[in-house]
Amino acid sequence: MAIVLWLSIASFDVYNVMHHDEAAASTPFAHHHMGMATAQASEAVAPSVASSMTPDELLAPADTIRVSVQGIQYAWMFSYPGTEVVTGELHVPAGQRVRLDLEAEDVIHSFWVPQLRIKQDAIPGMATYLEFTPTRVGEYPVVCAELCGAYHGAMRTQMVVHTAAGFEEWLQMAQAEAQTNAPTVATVSH
Repeated sequence: MAIVLWLSIASFDVYNVMHHDEAAASTPFAHHHMGMATAQASEAVAPSVASSMTPDELLAPADTIRVSVQGIQYAWMFSYPGTEVVTGELHVPAGQRVRLDLEAEDVIHSFWVPQLRIKQDAIPGMATYLEFTPTRVGEYPVVCAELCGAYHGAMRTQMVVHTAAGFEEWLQMAQAEAQTNAPTVATVSH
């Protein structure tokens, strides 16, 4: 039994060493997932700044695109803070760091972009996030990787990676559309 365990561990280590550089070179993104150790180290380096900023703000560069992602049975909703844009597709610029602030309304969902090899759970009542830097323009499927109910298989959308100029153009167009199509809450007739 000990030999089988040792062989398994040794094989895993060899596989990781052999394929690490190849996988990093072939994937169209750079994935940044920082834990508390990094946040604590950042606080230790800059205590005066750390007292007025959260660990997340210390870790994220100022030019990070933030998107609020809400998982609901059976859809993903993406909203862009500071704008009125809410959409069913994720739009991001290539070459710029993106932070997805994930939350689930009802059950556990798992935000997964298989082609980019990124995945993060969205859990009701818990704030989770995913940071990455897309490097290739294109469209990538987004699926829920957690069985979330009867229509789980239909919980799909896409992530559109634009050029920087293309993203700004899309955002301006989406903002203009959001302002002209503002929902009517109520009408009063006399």
